[in-house]
Amino acid sequence: MSLLDSVNQKVHSLGSQLRDSGAGRFWHWWMAELRALLPASWRARLLAEARPLQIMPLTGPAEETTYQFLTDNDHQLELAASSDPELVQQQVQQLLLDAELENPEKVLFLANSAVLQTEVNLPLAAEGRIRQALEFDLDRQTPFRNSDVYFDYRINRRDKTHNQLHLQLYLVPRPLVVEQIQLLQKMGVEINRVAIAGDTRTQEQQLNLLPEEMRAVRVDKKARFNHILLAVVLVLLAVAMLQSIHVREQYVEELETAIASVSKEARMVSNMRKQIVDAREAAGFLAKRETEYPEDIEVIAELTRILNKDTWVQRLIIKDGEIRVQGLSVEAQRLIRDINASPYFIAAAFLGTTQYDSRAKRERFNLSAKLVKMADREVLVTESVANSDKAVAAKIKAARAKAAKTKAAKTKAAKTKAAKDKAVETKAVETKAAKAKAAKAKAAKAKAADKGAQ
Repeated sequence: MSLLDSVNQKVHSLGSQLRDSGAGRFWHWWMAELRALLPASWRARLLAEARPLQIMPLTGPAEETTYQFLTDNDHQLELAASSDPELVQQQVQQLLLDAELENPEKVLFLANSAVLQTEVNLPLAAEGRIRQALEFDLDRQTPFRNSDVYFDYRINRRDKTHNQLHLQLYLVPRPLVVEQIQLLQKMGVEINRVAIAGDTRTQEQQLNLLPEEMRAVRVDKKARFNHILLAVVLVLLAVAMLQSIHVREQYVEELETAIASVSKEARMVSNMRKQIVDAREAAGFLAKRETEYPEDIEVIAELTRILNKDTWVQRLIIKDGEIRVQGLSVEAQRLIRDINASPYFIAAAFLGTTQYDSRAKRERFNLSAKLVKMADREVLVTESVANSDKAVAAKIKAARAKAAKTKAAKTKAAKTKAAKDKAVETKAVETKAAKAKAAKAKAAKAKAADKGAQ
């Protein structure tokens, strides 16, 4: 066997496997569905192109065998196997013209009695390589060897329950087929397919008992032209796609160049913007810190004001809106009251118990207090001022009442003294008058005595 024949046999084997595979069955089903969607005129044209030329041998001796050439529209012709090939070609061409056929498929139909039919079963897993499985197992399934017959098959059903594939196997002796093919070749007729008489199955289910290597190559000029057109269209489509991709790549390159040219400036602008934002945040943070709590110097000044002279501060921490004070004081409990009374501090409390230091003769304390925010401190100061004004007004009112009471008391005392003075003066006058009266009486007595003495 030559290398070319080996390659052709391998290609035919792969084609057979593809047709028997699930993809091949799907392709046939899909094409049938697409044909059903075509207009009726298109379907008729496709069917006309698929109309075969039927060739059936009539009974008789080998050299006297007569073949009937028949078309589907009842045009027929009978020719003897011994006819001149040129005459056969002319008559067959005329038959095709009369039947309006152009380069049809030439099918040799054998009598049913010449073909053996039997049902065989294969594992369902062998569906993708049925022909190879039958070639390997043919001598077990039938009384023939693979070298004695040509065969083909149809799938009857698939039993998924038992994982079985039920096939109808058709076998024909090789000498019979070879003899018929040789006689027709002498007549100048090349056979494309060998089938059974009366077989009218669809194209996907058609039998072909002729092996791949013996089938005449059927050249369909229209199909070849259509294939060329399809190839040209595919090439043009690929060129258009490649051109589109090339244009898009150029556009992308231009965009990348433009982006690269401005990316540095964009990064600079982005960095400057980030610096501005960071500066604003820092400034805002500092401003917030400055306005949120009083300055440390103010806190120290306020502590200096409210702490008495008997208190010594040994450690002072001002951090995160809170102060911590450690030191010695004669009366540590009073510090909590004085610090809470200040508008600068709230929530003053000891951090642990106070301890008496006998050496310093003072109480050792450790306290903390929260700083009042500026906004809250203004409210507290306002309230303090208001409360202070109320206290001053109350003090003034009380002073006025006390002054009025004192004045009334003084007035009453003056009146009492005047009355007493007047009584004393009246008594003195009365006493003086009594004394004058007594003196006058005494003088009168003395005068009277004098007069009596005289």
